Formats: sequence, structure tokens, C-alpha cells
Amino acid sequence: MTKSGVFLHEYFKSNVNTYNYLHPLIQKGAKNTINITNQHFLENKVAMPFNDDELESISKLLLSLNAKVVLMQHIKGNYEQQKQYLLRQMFIQHFILCQKALNDIIICIKNKLSASF
Repeated sequence: MTKSGVFLHEYFKSNVNTYNYLHPLIQKGAKNTINITNQHFLENKVAMPFNDDELESISKLLLSLNAKVVLMQHIKGNYEQQKQYLLRQMFIQHFILCQKALNDIIICIKNKLSASF
């Protein structure tokens, strides 16, 4: 992707920027349809740096931030999987402890019943 392509892609990923760009261009039809021509769309302007070095720096920064976001989402997913595993283990341990306690109670009741006969 070109430097300006990266910049514009990131610019329009923002709902606010997209809305602000499109809102003045859109003409709603009678049946709630949205009409916009290619020429009308391309006539609007987006503030971009003119200096190629500055545009390249911004593009590199945006790409590295996107890579960081993807990495953080991956790490978050791993943590969520670990959380689910630990919760299942905790439930299993709790279940085992309850089962042992119930077994102890049953043994105690059986002992009392056999002692009373």
C-alpha cells in the first residue's frame, strides 16, 4: 500500500472522519436511499501532509500502531483462554472437594446407622 493509501485508510477507519467527510456530500432520496456520485465524492478534500517524508513517517507510525493493536488483541485472546481454563479447573476442584465432603457425610451416616442397630 502506498504512503497516502495507508494514511487515507487509517483516516477513514475513524467513524467520525468518515461521517464528517460523507455527510455534506450525501443526498437522501425520497425512499431513504443515499445518492452520491464518484465525481462528487472525489471533489471533497482530506487534510494530508504535503511533505513526502512526513507522510512516510506518519504511515510507518500508523502501520506499527496497527501491528501493536493486533498483537495486543492476540495477547488478550490468550489471557481469555487462560481465564476460561483456570475457571474450569477451579470448578473441577470445587466439585471434587464437595464430592469428598458428601462421601464423608455418607460414611458418617452409615457408621451411625450401623452403630444404632
